[in-house]
Amino acid sequence: MGRDDSEASDAVLQKIRLLLRHLDKDRTGTVSQRQFEWLLRSNLPAVESVSREDLDQMWSTFQKRADGDIEYEDLIQWILKPSTPLTVSSTWELTFFDLKSHLEPLFWAYDHDRDGIINWEEFMETHGVLQNALRLNPSLGGDTDPAMIKGDLHHCYLTMIGSEGDRRLTFARFITWQRDALMSSSLPSDVLAKTLRSVAKQLQCVFKLSEIEKRGQLSESDKQVLVRILQHLAQFSRELWGQSGYQRDAVVAHSFANKWTAPVVGMNVQQLKAVVLHDFDRSRLKFSSRVALKKWEIFCIPAIPIAHRLPAWLARVRLLTELEDGRKLSSGFHVYRYQQEFFTWQLISDGTAGPAFEVALEGLSAELRLFCLLKTHANFGVRLPWPNLQEALSQALGMQILTEEQRRLCLSAFEEQVAKGLHAEGLYFSRERLEKVTAGLVTSPSHVMGIFAEMGVFPVTSVWADFLDA
Repeated sequence: MGRDDSEASDAVLQKIRLLLRHLDKDRTGTVSQRQFEWLLRSNLPAVESVSREDLDQMWSTFQKRADGDIEYEDLIQWILKPSTPLTVSSTWELTFFDLKSHLEPLFWAYDHDRDGIINWEEFMETHGVLQNALRLNPSLGGDTDPAMIKGDLHHCYLTMIGSEGDRRLTFARFITWQRDALMSSSLPSDVLAKTLRSVAKQLQCVFKLSEIEKRGQLSESDKQVLVRILQHLAQFSRELWGQSGYQRDAVVAHSFANKWTAPVVGMNVQQLKAVVLHDFDRSRLKFSSRVALKKWEIFCIPAIPIAHRLPAWLARVRLLTELEDGRKLSSGFHVYRYQQEFFTWQLISDGTAGPAFEVALEGLSAELRLFCLLKTHANFGVRLPWPNLQEALSQALGMQILTEEQRRLCLSAFEEQVAKGLHAEGLYFSRERLEKVTAGLVTSPSHVMGIFAEMGVFPVTSVWADFLDA
């Protein structure tokens, strides 16, 4: 912990103690249940959604004095633990932490049929993935594997469902199990929430890859993604449920503010072009000569995610027009936002367009920038015709996402695939024939990313899990 972190930690502890002194009018050094609830409600308005049962459960975790109150230090230590409602973030701020909502994605990752109950088969398959991740990726730093994961699966499941009642692993029991398991974590609350979501997402990706493998369609790039996902699952498991130390600076340095978001249903590039052309007409841009050629430069990316808001997409558009009289016109770059409520694109004209797009773009990793570009040229589908691929790679070159050598090698790799196919069929082909057949090639954005992975242009990381099946 650096000097700044140490000072921030001392500051938040001082803040907690001041709050407790304010509560403790009689200077007894203790806190009653009524004062405890007042502390939560007065400092964290969001805790109003917490039920009476949950408040009683929180209070029951404390060791009481004879008069039923608790000591200052016991409450302070409770606040400093992960997953408690009143907790401390990675920036040393007191914050509200809703464990239930953050555990939902993980619960659904276990509950494959989404019936609200995790049965034995679902638990065995999901927990088995975590066990295999730890086994295949042993700790190099001496961290002990979490007891919650490495134990006997059947015993673990029976312990959770209990020996009485309906013996079903419900969401309520899942929360109790996880609340106890997370107490050993050293992750701050906000990082813990992100890590829980990441584990859930990557578990689901493992299951998707497993289905692809069963169909015999698992590519080499898919295998690389799977290996990296299991590496991250092992790391995240040790951080969540074990004694692995939390390196705040390391996490921040390797994180990106933006991520892949599934395109909104109905969103497409053709509609965007129509809206742009309509905006040109509305602005009375008239051509005195016939148009000989139109060239679009379009790049669609997800906007920076904002909590409690629907995912948004941005598009940077420029229309280059060549007239028959030789003149060349440019619309300049404009930024559009997809309006989900109206199922259409809308021009951002209030001066925030450029900065909003640049911030979103800077927040994307290099491989996600390229993938977004490929998806744009595939009209957000999975079919990417050869001319569209060429255009996308040229645009990536201009944006310095790729080098000329990388662009050339990628196109050559596809030509080699076509040549091998023709050769396997015993067909003679000239260079002209090869180019003609290649011109009719249709690939997919994911396959192109696989080519770049095999070339070593982009390292396969867990980021790939977000767009693996897009």
